This record gives sequence, structure tokens and C-alpha cells, in this order.
Amino acid sequence: MDHGSRAGSPCRLARARRGRRPLSSSSTATPTSSRTSSSTLTSTPARGAILLVKYRGYRRSSGKPSETALAQDADAFFDWLAAQPQVDRARIATHGHSLGAAVAAGLANRRPVRALVMVSAFKSPDLFGRYLIPPILARSRFDNMAAVKRYPGPIPLVHGEGNEIIPHTHVQALARQAAGDVTLISYPGVDHDVPWDWRRFAADLTQFYRQAGVIAPVGVPPSSKD
Repeated sequence: MDHGSRAGSPCRLARARRGRRPLSSSSTATPTSSRTSSSTLTSTPARGAILLVKYRGYRRSSGKPSETALAQDADAFFDWLAAQPQVDRARIATHGHSLGAAVAAGLANRRPVRALVMVSAFKSPDLFGRYLIPPILARSRFDNMAAVKRYPGPIPLVHGEGNEIIPHTHVQALARQAAGDVTLISYPGVDHDVPWDWRRFAADLTQFYRQAGVIAPVGVPPSSKD
């Protein structure tokens, strides 16, 4: 489940990315608004599936973002995904980049996610808000330090060592604070826009997901919900 987005509204499953087979071509979440959000549910070669969602107020998603609203969106998307008959709800992981990492961390405190993937994550948004966070979210807390401390599951912290927007010291602090098992994945010379090398990134994540039980190890038959 890849953040961020606008949920809590009809969730249309868009056409899958080229080369990947969609698990479904159309479906809806329980609507709480007349506005629609954009999402994509695709299968992967690793016998998993990815739900890609966008924040409310971003790109094709309508509405206005806030910390509370984004939390509601994440909860609604998780609940919708967990209710799908082809999805094993015990093996759902949440994945977010930058601000999306904070949304993912909050979700991991409210829903039973198998793993929490945080890419280019910050300790506190007030340390870099002038660069990335929209004014409407500038006063939000997004307390990642508290979130990783409460989450008992595995966390891969992915960061570029050349990140000038969110320095590498942020991810090191998160690693020290986390309650669960932490895997620190650092890419030398890479800035905030992790990843640069998608093949290496995919290999690193696939290895972690197998170790965490999100996807079946090589040679192990998938369950009936794979």
C-alpha cells in the first residue's frame, strides 16, 4: 500500500502500469464524499500487489489535505484493501516517501500492518516544511519519532546519503527510536528523490518483503489469497 493520496471516497482502480497485470479493473471503496480519488492496484512479479494512492488535493485527487484528513484517507484505503477477497490482510505492508512516510507511519499505529516502509522520512516536518510541505500542512505534527516508537513491526528506513532536504541524521534518529526491527538502507550520493536506481531499489525491497513475510519466499507456493 503506497502513499499518499485521497481516500475515504469512491476509489477507482485505474489501469495498471505498463507490463503489470491489474488485479481488478474497477472497484470502489465505501464512499464518504462525492469527490473521487485516483488509485491503482497492480500485481507484481514477486506475487504481491501494490495499491498506489494519491493525497487529496494532489494531482487528480480533489479536496483539501490536512493531517486528520490524510489519516482518514489512509484508514479508508487500508480497510478497502483488507476487504478484497484476493488480498491476505495479514500480509499488508504500508509504504510512503517523504510526507507519505509520515502518513504510512500513522497508519501503522492504527491498523495491523505487517511492515512499515519509510523512504526519505523526517523526524519532524517543521525542520524542512519550508521546502516541501504545503502551507495548509505546515502546522501539522506528523510525529514520526513517536510513531516508530509505538510500532512493533519491522521497518526498513530507506534514505539517500546526499539528501539535503532531509539530512541522513533524521533517519539515524528514527532508527534509534524505533521499537521494532529496523533495516537501514542507505544509498550513497542519492538525494531526496530515492530511488535513482529502480532495479536496485526493487531488489532491496523484495528481499525485505520476503524476510518480513509480506511476500512468499522463493520456492514456497503462494497461499490461496496470493
